[in-house]
Amino acid sequence: MCDEQQPPDDLISFAEGARLAGNCHRSTVLRWVLSGRLDGWRIGGRCFVSRAALLGLWRRVRRGERVPVTPAAPAPARRTDPRVVEELKRMGAY
Repeated sequence: MCDEQQPPDDLISFAEGARLAGNCHRSTVLRWVLSGRLDGWRIGGRCFVSRAALLGLWRRVRRGERVPVTPAAPAPARRTDPRVVEELKRMGAY
């Protein structure tokens, strides 16, 4: 997912993007985001893509163009709450 501060104004859900892209499955849109072919944004637990970017990618795919893959950077590691670690140690599960 994209780390830009300001997402574009034309964001649509993965499901809406899938409908626009010839009725493909929303997991196809997710694969395009994960492969770096398309930028995605997570806002309030929901995932979005730019309508213009999705339609541009879809036109290229329909014309049979090879769209380069640029894998997104891995998500930053989440820190585990020290209280959770202590509780797991106390229970013998850490």
